[in-house]
Amino acid sequence: MKNKEKILLAVLLAVLLVALLAGAMTLYRALGDTVRGEGPTAVAPGQESSVSPSLESSAAPEKVYVPQELSFTDPDGNIITLGDLQGKPLVLNFWATWCTYCRQEMPDFLEIYDRYGESVQFVILNVGETRETAEAFLQENGWERLPVYYDDQDLQMAQAFGASGLPMTFFIDSEGALVAYEPGMTTAQRLELGIGMMTEEAGEPAAQHSQTSVSSEASAVEEAVNPSWCTMEPVYTKITPENALSLMQEDPEYLLLDLRDEAAYQEEHIPGAVRVSAEELEAQIAVLRPDLRALILVYSDSETHSEEAARSLVALGYNHVYDFGAIEQWPYDTASGS
Repeated sequence: MKNKEKILLAVLLAVLLVALLAGAMTLYRALGDTVRGEGPTAVAPGQESSVSPSLESSAAPEKVYVPQELSFTDPDGNIITLGDLQGKPLVLNFWATWCTYCRQEMPDFLEIYDRYGESVQFVILNVGETRETAEAFLQENGWERLPVYYDDQDLQMAQAFGASGLPMTFFIDSEGALVAYEPGMTTAQRLELGIGMMTEEAGEPAAQHSQTSVSSEASAVEEAVNPSWCTMEPVYTKITPENALSLMQEDPEYLLLDLRDEAAYQEEHIPGAVRVSAEELEAQIAVLRPDLRALILVYSDSETHSEEAARSLVALGYNHVYDFGAIEQWPYDTASGS
């Protein structure tokens, strides 16, 4: 009897172990899809969309064209526009040094750049940081060969493309039409897929990329998706307290807003913060910082409240707004009183 019980117990344990392993694999795949995304999402020609008419081409209304007048700075410090790069397929990536997934995908970008850099234009566009910060980061990690550009012209590119979450990658053909995009972290394989989608769209053979892989994977993603940048809505950026401290150290002209009530502010606040109530934000911000290009950081008693304030600021036209959530997450020194 005891032997039978031992055998039954062993069988039950084996079944439980298999179930746990299956659950772990399911969770791994789910998390992997969340982090990595599902690959470039095709933008179908002739799709029904809510794209702003100002972004559509009158010559070819079936395609979605990106705004060619948007300006940013090239690796040599020259201010250029997207139109200056027209003529080659373009891989446009938004990134920052503080972005974990940006760092993880950099080796893949370097691999694909080394492979396709002669025939495809790469714009690895840093968002909201100084040239010194970005260059030091790239050199430290051995990625200085990448063609890094800077979205330092009032964040025109980040706003137009809706790059409020990093990283984001867009695939634009040689005529300036959006072919595909991928929110979140990408890989070398999916970058190659996106390049294949661009070059075959233009009737060019994609090096090391088969027609079968393009058609099968492109059909697997959901088509006719409207990229968020088509609305031209202003955006803000969610960052960590560590990122916030770094930004404040880099730009001494920053404005730090505390959105809590007076009692909470008097008890504890971040040094240098200015208390503004949510109800008075619109009236007071015009006095505190009339310049829409000013660097503004916000925090509150909860992430929900700080996010609401950040959204209000970008709705007013401010384009350098950073939200780092609740004060409880701040690991550095605080002050009390006025």
